[in-house]
Amino acid sequence: SLLPRWRGAAPVAAAIRAGDTETGVSLMLTEEGLDTGPIIASERLSILPGDTTGTLTERLAHLGADLLLSTLPAWLAGEIEPSPQDDEQATYAPEISKTDGAIDWGQSAEEIERHVRAMAPWPGAYTEIPGGYRLVIWQARPDLEKPTQLAPGTVVGTSKELAVATGRGLLVLERVQPAGGRVMSGADFLRGQPALPGAILG
Repeated sequence: SLLPRWRGAAPVAAAIRAGDTETGVSLMLTEEGLDTGPIIASERLSILPGDTTGTLTERLAHLGADLLLSTLPAWLAGEIEPSPQDDEQATYAPEISKTDGAIDWGQSAEEIERHVRAMAPWPGAYTEIPGGYRLVIWQARPDLEKPTQLAPGTVVGTSKELAVATGRGLLVLERVQPAGGRVMSGADFLRGQPALPGAILG
């Protein structure tokens, strides 16, 4: 992360969920506090629209390695003066648990889409479908052009796509995985669940 933003265990997922447009890596001196040490060097990186925690973490790992290699000579030569962090600007990214993947359909379609990307590859953003079965959503896109008065979580199905009403707008489920099943398109899943439209998820 770009300290002091997103101190803690899950900074990459936190940045995606918050809708940040950039993140980065920081080299710091360790001290007793949680990621509170003075900064030796940092490098910024744009968050791409399709980035998941998995893809963004991989890009940050390469960036961090490059930054370490380029910074070490000057650090060992005593040419860098660490900069203290501004604690007033600090935000926190707590550890993610398996239950954090649950989708809150009362949020907006944009917020849920970011949640889906933040929870990939683990623990996966999921919801419950009628019958008590879990459905993991791996890819989705918000559709704010179709206003709906349906209750959040209501399934809206057509012959071409599977969508769900949210607190604001529709969320089109592009890639899903039913419990014990394979990853498939939302449209393919809907074809096997003809009674699903009108049901409420969650």
